Amino acid sequence: MFDNNIKAKRLPAHRCGLYGNSTTDYDKTSSAGLEQAESLKQPLLKNLKTLDSIPLFSSSLNRLMEIEDKGNLSTHELSSVILDDYGLINKVLQTVNAFYYNRLGREINTVTQAVILLGFNTIKKIALSMAVLDLMDHANGQEASKEIGKAFLAAHLAQDLGSKVPGIEPEETFISTLFRHLARIAMAIGNPQLLEEVRRLEKSSENADRLKARKIIRTLGIKLSDYWKLPKSLAGYLEGCASLSGNSRPVHRSLARDVSNFIRLYAESSSSNQFHDLQEKISKQYNVQGKSLEERLKKALDDTSNILPGFEKVISTGHGQPHAEHSALCRHPDQNTSASEEKDLSKVHLEREMLFTSLVQNLVVAVNNMETDLNQIYLLAIEILRRVLSTENIIFCKVSPGNRVFSACFGMGTQAGFLKRELSFDLKKGPPELKNAFTRSQEAIVKIKDLLPSKNGLPENLLSCPALLSPLVIDKRDIGCFILTKTDEEEFASGEIQKASIVRQLVTTATSLRTRKR
Repeated sequence: MFDNNIKAKRLPAHRCGLYGNSTTDYDKTSSAGLEQAESLKQPLLKNLKTLDSIPLFSSSLNRLMEIEDKGNLSTHELSSVILDDYGLINKVLQTVNAFYYNRLGREINTVTQAVILLGFNTIKKIALSMAVLDLMDHANGQEASKEIGKAFLAAHLAQDLGSKVPGIEPEETFISTLFRHLARIAMAIGNPQLLEEVRRLEKSSENADRLKARKIIRTLGIKLSDYWKLPKSLAGYLEGCASLSGNSRPVHRSLARDVSNFIRLYAESSSSNQFHDLQEKISKQYNVQGKSLEERLKKALDDTSNILPGFEKVISTGHGQPHAEHSALCRHPDQNTSASEEKDLSKVHLEREMLFTSLVQNLVVAVNNMETDLNQIYLLAIEILRRVLSTENIIFCKVSPGNRVFSACFGMGTQAGFLKRELSFDLKKGPPELKNAFTRSQEAIVKIKDLLPSKNGLPENLLSCPALLSPLVIDKRDIGCFILTKTDEEEFASGEIQKASIVRQLVTTATSLRTRKR
C-alpha cells in the first residue's frame, strides 16, 4: 500500500525529504544485535529532523479542503477528519496548547475541544502550512501499511472498549492508542530493516534481547517527541515513554498498551499464552458485555478499512476477518465486578472532579478571551457537560428574535440530529417548571414531551425522558438554554445539576460581555 519512496512536500510547491531516499548502508550478512539496530536507527533519525512536525496524509488534506464552513455544524465533521490523521492530531493539539497553555497551566488533550477553541478557519490554515505525506500504492510498502493499519485498528478497538468505562474518555483513548504506535510506524516507513530487527529481538527467548528492543523503541520515541514537538500528553502515550507523561493519564496508557499488544499478536496469528492472557484480561477488565471481543474486533477492522482502503488485504490474518483460532479465543467470559473494581470507583469519581475543574478553567479562559466568539463558547460548554455528566444528548436552544419561541441550534448525542429538527417550545404555553426556570434563572427538570410541538410517531421512551433545562438569562432577558437528557429515565444527581449551573453561569457571563461589546 505504501512504499519506501514516500515523499513529504510543503504546500504549495516546496519539497523536503522526510525519509530521504530511505536507502541505508548496513551489512545484511552481519550478526543481528543492538549495535546493528543502533546503526540502522541513525539514518532514520537524521531524516526525521528535516521536518518540524509529523506530516499529514494527502487524503486528509483533500477531505479537509472539501468541508464547507457551516459554522457549528461542521465541528463534528472537522474533528472526524483530524482524528483520522497522525500529523493533524499533533499539529492541532500543539497549536491550541501554545495559545492556551500559559493561561491554563494545563494541556488540552482532545481534538474536539481544540477544534472548538481554534475555529474552522484556523484549522484549515494549520493544514495548509503542513508538509504532506504522499501515500503510494506499492507492494514494497506492506510493512508501513500494516503498522499504520494496526495503529488505527488498536485505536478503534480501544475506543470501543473504553466507551462505557467510568473515568475513560473515548476520544482521548483513541488518540493515546494511536500515538503508542508512532515509533514503529516511523521505522516501517523510513527503515523497515530496523523494525524487523526490533521484532527479532522481541521474539528472542533471551530477556536481554527483549530489553534491547524496548530500549530502541523508547529512545526512538523520545527523539520523535523532540523532533516533532509533540505535546507532553501525546509524548507520554508513545510506547515506552511513560516518563514523558505530562498530562497523559495512566488509565488511558494501560488500555492503549493492552489493546496494542493484543492487536500485534492478533496480526501475527499468534496462539501464545500471552494472547490468551490478554484476551481474558481485556474481556474482564473492560466489561465486554453484549458484544463479544470478536464482534468488537470485526467492527474495528471495518472502521480501519474505511480510513485505509486495502488494509484488510495486507494484515496477515486475511481480509479483515478474525483468524479461525482467534475466533475461539475471543469468547464472552462471565462478568463479575471484583473488589478491586469497587475500590476504584472513588478514584474514578476524583478523576472526574479533577477533569471538570480543568475543563472549567479552559472555559474561563475562553470567556475572558474576547476573540472567542459565542458559538465557540456554547460548543465548549456542550463539550464540558458531555464529558463530565452521564448524558445521552445535549442541545443548545436560542430564543427567536421578537418572540418567546426557543429552537434547537446544535448539540451532541445519539439523538441530537432528531432533537435539533423537532425541539422547540414557547414559554407562554409551557409547563410551570419551564416558566419558573427562566423567571428564577435556575436549573429545572422537565419532560421532553413538554418541549415538542408534535408528538406523532415519537418513541414513548423519548417523550417521557427527563430533561435538565439550564436557562441563560441576562438582565431578565431570555437568551437561550441548554437541554440535557439521559437514558432509561435515569435521574440527574444534585452534583450534576450543580455542575450544569456552574457552566451555565460562565456562558451567561460570556454572552453578556460580547453583547455589550457590540
